[in-house]
Amino acid sequence: MNARKLFTFGALALFIWALIQKSLFASPIDLYFHGTYFVVAHFHLAVYFALWFAGAAAVYTLCPKLLHRKTSEALAQIHFWMSAVGTVAVLITIFRVSRVTADEWQNLHHRYMPGVFAALLLFLAAQIIFFVNLLWSTVRGQKVTRD
Repeated sequence: MNARKLFTFGALALFIWALIQKSLFASPIDLYFHGTYFVVAHFHLAVYFALWFAGAAAVYTLCPKLLHRKTSEALAQIHFWMSAVGTVAVLITIFRVSRVTADEWQNLHHRYMPGVFAALLLFLAAQIIFFVNLLWSTVRGQKVTRD
């Protein structure tokens, strides 16, 4: 499967995952979780990561049409898998933080922040690969003969 399809399915999966968890639609649960990391995790899942994956799918789809050059499929695959692993690691960690009890709040940063930081670094490294792929394709990419 090519990277365009992977990013498209990844965006759909992240958005559907956020919608399936209807727990925030129930008023008693919403009142309990209001202002917690559980809400933060849902927001980042539904808005940030799903839209980023959809944007990457759009760029990989439109790049050959606009630049008349192909992007590297190998770099695009690496970009997808590093982004997917980083995204899932960040979201799992944030959802785990949402279940922390009041007694564990003091040790919260020491326990969870290194994992979030490492996952975000992985996600950011994937975006560097994304921009390298775009720059490479504008200069050295294989020319597209048909749209």
